[in-house]
Amino acid sequence: METWFAKPGSTRPAPPRWKMAISATLAIYPISVLGSLFLVPRLTGLPLLLSSAVVACVFNVLMTYVAMPAVSRLLRGWLTP
Repeated sequence: METWFAKPGSTRPAPPRWKMAISATLAIYPISVLGSLFLVPRLTGLPLLLSSAVVACVFNVLMTYVAMPAVSRLLRGWLTP
């Protein structure tokens, strides 16, 4: 998780793990809620392993490219004062 919080080209240490855990939770929660509302109902006809793989892939992409960059930008001052 440290790479989500590292500024490119910076040698700053990563924030404390508890701050990274709170930040990740703030990013995961809305993705989970929206996924439960919109994605999961559309996957009910698929086998469990396939639907779980789809959910994991979608959540992973959203976390990596959307949620964590936004959360780490918003919380930059708190994460690394």
